[in-house]
Amino acid sequence: MTRAHLMTAFLALALACCGMQAARADQLRIALVISNEEYTSLPTLERCGASATAARVALRGKGFKVIERGNLERGEFDSAIGALARRIAASPPALAVLYYCGYAMEFDGQSFLLPTSVTIARDDDVLTQGISSKNLVDSLGVAPQSTGFVLLDVFRTPNASAPTSLGRLIEEVTAANFAVIGASNDGSGEGPTAASLALLDQVADGDVNLNMFIVEMRRQLSRDTAVAAQFVPAIGGPSFPRAGLRESPPPTPVEPAASLAVSVPPPPPPAAPIATIPVVPIQPPPAPTAPAVSTAVPVPPPPPPTEPAANASPPAPAPPRTTREPPQRSLQDKLLIQMMLADMGYYAGPIDGRFGRDTQGAIRRYQVGIKADATGRLSEEQAAGLLCIVLCPPPAAKGDDAAYCTELSALYRRYLDNAGEGRNVPEVTASVAMDDCARGNTAAGIPVLERKLRDGRFSPPPRG
Repeated sequence: MTRAHLMTAFLALALACCGMQAARADQLRIALVISNEEYTSLPTLERCGASATAARVALRGKGFKVIERGNLERGEFDSAIGALARRIAASPPALAVLYYCGYAMEFDGQSFLLPTSVTIARDDDVLTQGISSKNLVDSLGVAPQSTGFVLLDVFRTPNASAPTSLGRLIEEVTAANFAVIGASNDGSGEGPTAASLALLDQVADGDVNLNMFIVEMRRQLSRDTAVAAQFVPAIGGPSFPRAGLRESPPPTPVEPAASLAVSVPPPPPPAAPIATIPVVPIQPPPAPTAPAVSTAVPVPPPPPPTEPAANASPPAPAPPRTTREPPQRSLQDKLLIQMMLADMGYYAGPIDGRFGRDTQGAIRRYQVGIKADATGRLSEEQAAGLLCIVLCPPPAAKGDDAAYCTELSALYRRYLDNAGEGRNVPEVTASVAMDDCARGNTAAGIPVLERKLRDGRFSPPPRG
């Protein structure tokens, strides 16, 4: 091939790469922000207006085209969701966000978003007047190449019997290409909600990192006792992991731009055969000499083995040795485990449910942190502990337990916050334990903080 042909091929390849970069830069970023403040039969939600404003500012600052809708009735709500889904499907791969602030209600294990026109006389009226959270999330998955997140920033209806307005969202919504965050507010307070402020903080710097976004949102919302948050991680979202822990992925093979003819030299002539070495016959060994006469007392031979009885059954074969396989976990559990490892600072790879070398390394670091054998494989107890952080509802804390947990947190911050390895922030497991105390999960926070104080040679205070 001539030099001109080679230059043409390389130029074509360079233009193709530039085209791919331009297409990636032109990716559609679209957001739908819904604020339902004025309801026909429910109290006004003044906080939703300020919260929607915070969400709009945050998303526009990251280059999203924001569509704002307010006080939607049932038909308008359906139309807005359908229009967003069609826009995503028409421009794959898109990065999309849906933010909703308004009332929500749980019925029969399902959560429903409430349009402003609802009139709930009986609990089952929500089946015909509400918008199913699951159906809303499923409708955005029409384009598998697109991704994003859904933030449901909701309030309970007055006199609602359910503890939260979103039920068990983690069990209701199936993990897909959209992450889901559900934040149930207690209704008190003024101004923007904790979830909208967390959204504003998380997208303030850097690019939108979907893999770590949900982890950082959980970390921030867990410190606010006025909101009960639930998280469903996404599958296959864009990944921009932090440096330091993740190994570099293998390079993607590049197809050649043009066929290059390469002259192959002819094979070398066969080598001359090796001369045959004659085989020398081996002489037989000499006959053994007669042994010396033994003066030892002869020992009678053992008796012959007895024949088994005719009707005796043969001995049972030994059971085969089996290796215990690790339990098969669902994709949802694997995603949550990766999310919690990332939340604790042990994992910086993609949250994709694949337990490869990166995840196994994170598990080893976690096991070292809890002073367990660093095997890289989670035991049943360790996996259950990680999953329980997200799945187990925090138990109601007694007054004395809450005060004791707060006292332990204050002692740790006072004496051990800066101890060891030049740290100026709490150690990871202690930080998680203090977050548990702040959220009322004293059963998880107290034992960890007591152990940390004892390890630092401080005696925990007497428990009242």
